[in-house]
Amino acid sequence: MNYKFQYIVFTVCMLLLWNCSTTTVSSIEFRSAKTSARSEKNLKKAEDWGLKAFEMEIHSTDAAVPYFLAIEIYKPQKRWNDMAEMLAEAMKRNPEQLLERPITLDGGKQLTTIKDAVEVYNTQLWVNLYNDALTLYEGGNQKKAMEQFNLALKVDPMNAQTYIVLAKFNKENGNLEESKKILEDAYSLTGLDVDTKTELLLIKAEIYKEEGNINEAINYYELAYNENNSITSILAILEINLVGENYLEAIAWGTKAMENRAQLDRSYLGHLLYNIGLAYRGAGSTYYDKAADIINQINEGKEIQLVTKTEGINNLKLSKENFSTAREYFLDAEVEDMEGAGARAKKMKDIIKEINKVYIPFFENYNPID
Repeated sequence: MNYKFQYIVFTVCMLLLWNCSTTTVSSIEFRSAKTSARSEKNLKKAEDWGLKAFEMEIHSTDAAVPYFLAIEIYKPQKRWNDMAEMLAEAMKRNPEQLLERPITLDGGKQLTTIKDAVEVYNTQLWVNLYNDALTLYEGGNQKKAMEQFNLALKVDPMNAQTYIVLAKFNKENGNLEESKKILEDAYSLTGLDVDTKTELLLIKAEIYKEEGNINEAINYYELAYNENNSITSILAILEINLVGENYLEAIAWGTKAMENRAQLDRSYLGHLLYNIGLAYRGAGSTYYDKAADIINQINEGKEIQLVTKTEGINNLKLSKENFSTAREYFLDAEVEDMEGAGARAKKMKDIIKEINKVYIPFFENYNPID
């Protein structure tokens, strides 16, 4: 017998066995866990054996154990938190480790490593965590819901939807600074689409509005508008200017709103028309008040010049134009069943009538000083 050849064969076999033992670790505990899950269908027993294997030194760098617990024990039981923890541990231990059971996806792509599989399962896991968190939140269990959302964020830190919902919930709970931080993290993500960017900007605008920082709120609303002509931004800026009595700005944004009304829910159209009517009414009142001040000066015996008289008449004409336009919007709002719109329209008609019959003739009959 050729002993030299026999020695070489023996050495090669030993090297192969040693190599196998460094890539596929085995223990009675882990084998028992797999047998309990796959043959006996006893997940409780399989989990007990699997957790024992998980703690063993021989498996300390073995991704197969946490991966097995995640996919074959926790996933069937919908224990998403435990599944997420074990998938993260598998990635920590050895992401390049070969799968015991390669996975073939639709289309023929084959997953062969722990990393390949975890990326696919994390996408599915995110959906489950996110939906469960929404259910918890809607059921009043906000603390548990926030834990789930934060876990979803860890599972898929590139999914902007998690940032959005966390920012909204923190805002609702008064954690405005935390909400702004989350929004900044989200906005730094790559590959955000226009709608997502717009939503992030709108949330930030709402936060600044809630804080009373109107200038910053308008700034972020305008950024959102610039992204995709956001009707939400337009309406918000319109209302802010209306409340702030910046009527000409409100009119300008009201015009933009009408140009983009295809985006608007029809149920809100009456409200929009009414607000634009208020903007024109406010502008009309501004000009009306200027003319009234001049009339008061005359009634108090003060003599005014021709230029001031002309200014008074022009202001009345501008007020009439704005009141007339306001009336048209109020009438349109009345058609949309907006409460109070009809009364507003009548008021505009009465004021215009008073301007024509009383105030303009008053100025025309007044003789100014040279």
